[in-house]
Amino acid sequence: MSKIRVLIADDEEPARKKMLRLLGNFEQFETVGIAEDGLQALDYIVELEPDVVFLDIEMPGLNGLEVVQNLPKNLHPIIVFATAYHEHAVKAFELNSIDYLLKPVTKERLHSTIEKIQKNLTLKEPQKLPIDDLNHQLQQNGFQFNNKIPIPTADRYKLVNVEDIILVQVEERLTHIFTTEKRFMINQTLEQFEKKLPINTFVKVNRSAIVNLTHVKEFVIWFGHRLKLILTNGMEVICSRERSKSLKQMLDL
Repeated sequence: MSKIRVLIADDEEPARKKMLRLLGNFEQFETVGIAEDGLQALDYIVELEPDVVFLDIEMPGLNGLEVVQNLPKNLHPIIVFATAYHEHAVKAFELNSIDYLLKPVTKERLHSTIEKIQKNLTLKEPQKLPIDDLNHQLQQNGFQFNNKIPIPTADRYKLVNVEDIILVQVEERLTHIFTTEKRFMINQTLEQFEKKLPINTFVKVNRSAIVNLTHVKEFVIWFGHRLKLILTNGMEVICSRERSKSLKQMLDL
């Protein structure tokens, strides 16, 4: 059985040596090239046509994301990003990488990546990294992915900034998400979506609505000792009596 041909691209020599050493523990892999910057990585991919590329993101010339974006259309190596900067995770997901390694990379973590690579090589269409797996990986490495919320659309997931969500509301048994840009409709209950939102800014103000308090412009005294919230998008939401009471206490009204 032929070996899986690997290219390593990293501008830091210690990181290159460590990845080379770690890959040496997996006899089915053969390192065919080592690139020291993005331009060299792109040249080597075109010249060597490796099966897998372990690609650092922060590199001179071209960064790892730009390398992938500039690949010839006839070349489709399996991409694994490796970086110390977790904020690149969303873009890595969009570029169809199958995994995202946060430095320092361990043998145990790399073993999981190797399994994904081997599985993908048996498929006709390589699978990209699922957003839920990405979220889990970042949390396992001590990071939180709370600044983005994946919202399913027809054929993809739209990654929406949490702070851009104004209101989540149930209308006629359908859950609608109102953001600063547009409205989304999702096949999830209010309770299911509520679990994804940070509790310090999002409040369930009645049985069918969750409001981002940072998008409240005005509190209007309403009938029955309740409050009506005027939101930054012009929508109005009436709070339940219980929630109105707690909000009044927060506001010292």
